[in-house]
Amino acid sequence: MFNEVNEDGQTLLMVTHSAKAASHAGRVLFIKDGEVFHQIYRGNSTNEEMYQKIADTLTLIATGGDRHE
Repeated sequence: MFNEVNEDGQTLLMVTHSAKAASHAGRVLFIKDGEVFHQIYRGNSTNEEMYQKIADTLTLIATGGDRHE
């Protein structure tokens, strides 16, 4: 249903801790300590590729990696 609404021109904002849910988005922002830590744009990525990018970023955040914007 979210895809249909978005295809009709509506912007959706979803806040989630689910990498699987976020992997369906066109853009994912990661917030750390109240600031945007990183962002990923879908481009031509599949849901599986987006999921992997999200998982990699979450690992980076958890291990104290550097900020990338």
